Amino acid sequence: MIGISRNRYWTETTLGRLRFPATWTYRVRAWSVAAVVSVTGCDFLESSTDFSPGDNEGGAIAFASTRSGNFDIYLMDANGANVQQVTVSDVDERSPTWSPDGTLIAYSKRHEPFNDDIFAMTIASGVETNLTDTPGSDGFPCWSPDGLRITFESRRDGNANVYIMDADGFGLERLTTHPAYDGQPSWSPDGTQIVFESGREVFIHPTHDIDSTEIATVEEAQRDPRNNDPSFNHQIYLMNVDGTDIRRLTFHADNDRSPSFSPDGTQILFVSDRDGNDEIYLMNADGSEPRNLTYSPFDDYNPSWSSDGSRIAFVSEQTGNPNIFVMTKDGTQSASLTLDPKIDLTPQWMPGSFFSQRERCLLCPGRGGPQLGR
Repeated sequence: MIGISRNRYWTETTLGRLRFPATWTYRVRAWSVAAVVSVTGCDFLESSTDFSPGDNEGGAIAFASTRSGNFDIYLMDANGANVQQVTVSDVDERSPTWSPDGTLIAYSKRHEPFNDDIFAMTIASGVETNLTDTPGSDGFPCWSPDGLRITFESRRDGNANVYIMDADGFGLERLTTHPAYDGQPSWSPDGTQIVFESGREVFIHPTHDIDSTEIATVEEAQRDPRNNDPSFNHQIYLMNVDGTDIRRLTFHADNDRSPSFSPDGTQILFVSDRDGNDEIYLMNADGSEPRNLTYSPFDDYNPSWSSDGSRIAFVSEQTGNPNIFVMTKDGTQSASLTLDPKIDLTPQWMPGSFFSQRERCLLCPGRGGPQLGR
């Protein structure tokens, strides 16, 4: 596999590492060093000769995959081993999120076209509970740090807005009321703030210039006949947990989305296409100093922090289809966790190190749900 230079013409005189395999360009010559490492029963070319997924001290990762046909929820060790199917259904289940104590997973489950609800499953028993049941689609759940509430996006009132409910599905509150898209919420570690993406601003972006000008704030928007949102560029916003004091963190003419606080609350991961394709960025919690972590010609998205903040799981299409990778928090080293020919999305790291080397997620015979065993 060969990469593309940053200026697309192979005329740069700079050193730049490409992620797969460990290939780089220098003075228009291509160099390559690769190491073969076994992960989930597959061989892959490491993106760095001194980095591997490591042992299983990082707990477990939940993710959605089509490897059984439709989207189901799966678990794997943080090193990519012991992949196990959690949900067994003929409808799509996506966007898993862990409860803080690691005993439950909340996720969206499709009922019919354009109608998803939020469910929660107890890992030990495999029993799932429907937390929302509305005609509008609910998705992207995120558990509060104290485990008492869940925030999510919902279209129950027409367009997507951010909602919050108790962990049992009661106590519903709407946090945003904007006519444009508001969604993909994520909690701050102290539980006082929620970061989310919004399409409430409109920009004009000349094709011959990198500068852009904000021309409007969206006051009213309607979905098209195919149920799609208007195509406004999304930006990252922050608000208090009660929906007050909404403030904007990113100011770019391209799309910024999928924000996530670091475990210590000082930084925010997000996805941006400001460099031409989806890349994973890191910025300070106040929106300052955004920086590209992936620098890849392939789309990278769905970032998720490890519980100690040292690693980031994410989805990359560098292998030809979406698979799950892990990298150090500065983006300097990365490795593949899955190499499946189907689609793997939305990895979510288990809070804390609840799995040890001796603990494994085992399918419970006759039920299809997982249980923990030694």
